[in-house]
Amino acid sequence: MVRGWRPSRDRLRRMSWTHCAAARLTGHPTMSSSSHKRRAVSPARGTTVEQMAEDTTVGRILAAAEMLFAEQGLSKPTLRTITERAGVNIAAVNYHFGSKEELILAVFERLSQGINARRVAELETLLAEAAARAKPPQLSDVVACFVRVYVDPRPEENSALFAKLVLQHRVEPTPVTHAVVRTHFDPMAARFIDALALACPGIDRAILAWRYMFMVGAVIVTVTDQGGDNRLARLTGGAADTADRAVLAGELVRFLIAGMAAS
Repeated sequence: MVRGWRPSRDRLRRMSWTHCAAARLTGHPTMSSSSHKRRAVSPARGTTVEQMAEDTTVGRILAAAEMLFAEQGLSKPTLRTITERAGVNIAAVNYHFGSKEELILAVFERLSQGINARRVAELETLLAEAAARAKPPQLSDVVACFVRVYVDPRPEENSALFAKLVLQHRVEPTPVTHAVVRTHFDPMAARFIDALALACPGIDRAILAWRYMFMVGAVIVTVTDQGGDNRLARLTGGAADTADRAVLAGELVRFLIAGMAAS
């Protein structure tokens, strides 16, 4: 789902946007090379990809959709409210994406790329610092690095929306979401499992891979339990509440460390 480009009208008539996205992400085009060409947007010198995307119709639609999905959830915003927020007409969404469902997938890829890139960069810094000390990384640091984007996001990161989209992929996977996961999640996951192996040298890497998957499940289920009627608050009569992000982060990291290090 490359931001800032437009498929030809002829291609849109012959092929759904979903198939286009799957072909781009997997590298296996489903059409002949002559019909697989794209019209690229040439950025001005010094313009970042992110800036270029926000300056295009595609970028404005994605930014507006991301904000509305974060504010109102995935089901409430309509294409009309999204296009009004983006300052474009509804035909633009149909032209670039085809449907609201495909727009949600595009937002998922956009968030996945940015947030997972941050996680990998922070992990690499952590590993480099440990190597400079000639010591393995601390397990607590590796786990906290994984959790941080969910409990202490940067202002521009819609981590709650990101977690909901990850959960939606697990419940209702599609070829496109599988491609997004292979592209933006699997390399990051492999790097974290390697880091866990460095932090827990006495535990087999395959066991740590299991525990990594358990960590993903615990984090996603917990951070998506939000709102005034969250289940944790109900079960504890308000004594514990996922709205308390500092407590959530601390308890989640302690739980995950114990699970990772279990003999």
